[in-house]
Amino acid sequence: MKRYAPVLPLIAKYPFLRITGKFLEKEYSSVESVFEKRGMIEREAISLAIEKVRSSTKNEEFNFKLDLKKLDWPMPCFSCERDCVDCDYLKKLDFLNCNACGRCFENCHYNFGYSIHELKAIAKKSAIYHLALRAMMQHLSPVIRRRISTQEARDYRHRLEKELENERYEVVTYVASDLGVISKGVEKIHVSSYLKGAVRIRDENWRLVNRKIESGWVEVSGKEFVRLLEEFIKIKLEKVISAKLPAEIINEIRGIAFREESLKIDVPVKLEFLPPCMKKIISDLQNGVNVPHTARFAITSFLLNIGMSVDEIVKLFSNSPDFDEEKTRYQVEHIAGMRGKGAEYTCPSCETMRTYHNCVADCGVSSPLSYYAKRVKKLKKT
Repeated sequence: MKRYAPVLPLIAKYPFLRITGKFLEKEYSSVESVFEKRGMIEREAISLAIEKVRSSTKNEEFNFKLDLKKLDWPMPCFSCERDCVDCDYLKKLDFLNCNACGRCFENCHYNFGYSIHELKAIAKKSAIYHLALRAMMQHLSPVIRRRISTQEARDYRHRLEKELENERYEVVTYVASDLGVISKGVEKIHVSSYLKGAVRIRDENWRLVNRKIESGWVEVSGKEFVRLLEEFIKIKLEKVISAKLPAEIINEIRGIAFREESLKIDVPVKLEFLPPCMKKIISDLQNGVNVPHTARFAITSFLLNIGMSVDEIVKLFSNSPDFDEEKTRYQVEHIAGMRGKGAEYTCPSCETMRTYHNCVADCGVSSPLSYYAKRVKKLKKT
């Protein structure tokens, strides 16, 4: 018997799964006692979580790195014919309605043919990192919590995309079921689950009216299905848990000098001269807020018009929850006149900004560009 062998790769790659808690309880007797043991695995995992917090306060990327080749296992439960436990949910592979008691994984008899000691160590490290990070988040500001949730969810999405590439669809559907997503494979998702995820994605393509629906099921591609799972993961990570951390860890977290949210980005323009509307959009982007398409177009065209490069603007969008560098670069280059018909777009007028609810102050000008030009001109006279 090799306890938890079927799900050790899943716990390592997706530690937000409910079974992770059961696994840690079996290994440590209780979740709280995880932080009391200070072996090498525990120390390394907690240090990585602290580093994640530190990098997030600086608005830098940091992800828990895994050797995914060691974790390329299928889900044996989808092909194994042995009864490890008397469970109707397992017999029907109904993981959506199971309570994640873990008895099936605890009593696994599947013959893997080799030692799982190393794999268990990887799973423990990933699980503790995730638990520690979630516990630390309760001591962070909402902005930093949202940033961490966004970055972590994006990383998990990339791992799920690898599952699709390797045709391990049962892994993706298991993760989806654990998140409460109602689906038929990876190509059909129930309208209720679709709306819960899609409403958080600000893109016209995700509107329900633009989708094919049949008997309450929305057709999606495998990649779109995983993109929706990213939003469900983010929702889960944004929830604060009350796991008790040792005082020294709390003090270290509180002692980290949190970066003041500001408009400090390295660009060849006078940011202090930006109109309030553009400052607001930039601030939202840096704080991980999913700004609407109209605001994205406004800030992109404005910054291009005053001299910012495509690379600098793409970097500005990197905190967006749905950031896709290739797609963002294409859109920025299109607005810059480098693609399509070659026409460079001009920043919207103040009237247009008001129409789309992107205006935040009465500046007494006709366009954001006029505001910026007047401030620069005034500087030259002094």
